[in-house]
Amino acid sequence: MRLLIIPALVVLAIAGWSAYWFIAAAQVEAGVEQWIARQRAAGAEISHGAMTVGGYPFRLRLDIAQPNIALPARPEQPHWRAYGISAISHPWTPRHVIVDVSGTQELTASIDGKRATWRLFSGQALASWQGGDADGFERLSIDLHEAVLSENGAARLRAKRTQLHVRPAAVAEDLADLVVRSEDAEILWPLPPAFQPAVSRAELQLTVTGRPPLDAPLPQALAAWRDAGGTLEVQAVTLDWGELSMQGSGTLAVDGEMRPMGSLTAKIRGYDVLLDAARDDGQITDGATRAAKAVLGLLAAANGGMLSVPVRLQDGQAFLGPVLIARLSPLLPNP
Repeated sequence: MRLLIIPALVVLAIAGWSAYWFIAAAQVEAGVEQWIARQRAAGAEISHGAMTVGGYPFRLRLDIAQPNIALPARPEQPHWRAYGISAISHPWTPRHVIVDVSGTQELTASIDGKRATWRLFSGQALASWQGGDADGFERLSIDLHEAVLSENGAARLRAKRTQLHVRPAAVAEDLADLVVRSEDAEILWPLPPAFQPAVSRAELQLTVTGRPPLDAPLPQALAAWRDAGGTLEVQAVTLDWGELSMQGSGTLAVDGEMRPMGSLTAKIRGYDVLLDAARDDGQITDGATRAAKAVLGLLAAANGGMLSVPVRLQDGQAFLGPVLIARLSPLLPNP
C-alpha cells in the first residue's frame, strides 16, 4: 500500500499543475481579448490572425499572427503591423513577460500632413517587461540584433545591436530614466563629406523630468511639457563616430520656437570633423573654420589633444566653446 502513495502523489501533483496551467492559459487569452475590446471601445482598430496559447507545462506562450493596430482618432493616424508577435511568461513569474517581434514591423503615420512609412527588420527583436503594482511597470528592455530601418522604402540605418532600457524615474513627478545604446551602426542616408557612415558606438543615459500629456497630439504634448519646465537631464552621452569621439553630460530642453536648447559639458577628440561638417553645410565660412581650428587647437593642446569645452544650444544656434557650428531648426511645428 505504501508503495502506491508516492506514485499517487506524483499523479495528483501533475493533475493539479495541469489544471493550474490550463486555467492560467485561459486567463491569458481572456485577458488579451478584454484588452482588445477596451482599445476598440476607445476608438482603436485592431485585427489579427490566429491566436494560440501554448508552452505546457512550464511556460505560457501567446502567439498572435499578423497583428494590426490603427489609431484613426489621433492626428498622426498611426498604423502598426507585424508578421507575428509572441509573448512568453512563466506561471510563477506572471509579471515578467518576454515579447518576440523578430522579423519585419511597419509603422505608418502622418507627419506635418504627409504620410510616411517606416519599416524595421530585425534578425532578433526581444522585449522584456517587468510589471509593477497596478498598471505600472518596473522595467522595459528592448534588444534588437541585425536591425535595418527604412523610410518610405529607402534604407536609413543599420545596426548590429541596439538596446533600449526604460524604468520609472525615481522622482514621482518625472517620467522615466532611459538608456539607449547602439553598436556597429551604419548611417545610410546622405551625410556631409566630413562624416563617415560607420558609428562604432553610441550611448545615451538620461532622465525625462516632467510628464508630457501622452494622449495629446505630439506638437501639443511637447509644448505642454516645455511650458511645464520639462527637461532631459543627460547623465552621460558617448559617441565614437570615425575620427570623432565625444563624452558629455548636461541638460537639454525646448525653447519657445520648438528648437532644442541647453548646454553640455563635453570632452571631444577629432572635433575637426564637426567644424568641417559645419563648413560643408554652409554654416560657417572657410576663414571661420580655419580660425576656429586654431583657437580650439590651442585649447586641446593643453589637454593632450582632448578638447574640453561647453556645448551650448541657444536661440536656435549651436556653439562648440566660442565657435558657432550650426543653426537649429524647430523639432516640430509650434502649436
